[in-house]
Amino acid sequence: MWLFKIYSGKWLIPLNMISFTVAVVNSYFWNKLWVFKDKEESETSKKFSQFILITLIGMIINSSIVFGVATYISPFFGLSQKVWANLAKVAATGFSLIWNFTGYKFIVFKK
Repeated sequence: MWLFKIYSGKWLIPLNMISFTVAVVNSYFWNKLWVFKDKEESETSKKFSQFILITLIGMIINSSIVFGVATYISPFFGLSQKVWANLAKVAATGFSLIWNFTGYKFIVFKK
């Protein structure tokens, strides 16, 4: 948002998807090796596919919240559109984080 000065509207979605995708690649390796300590090499493609599916659903949740809040809800308390869009992103990150962690724990890296 800062780089392109876009704080609401349809262009938030592709910008959000790019940042989300970069985070996902990093997330897979950290979740696999550190959070869930999954050292197994078996079913790697299956796990990665499940990880991507869970993450894509998380991206839809995340992007929908950012778009909906930044575009359809006017800023409260005299906040600028810029701050409001960033608060929407913080809220969206929280919701998608809960979704992703739950999916990773009980589907992708289940013991």
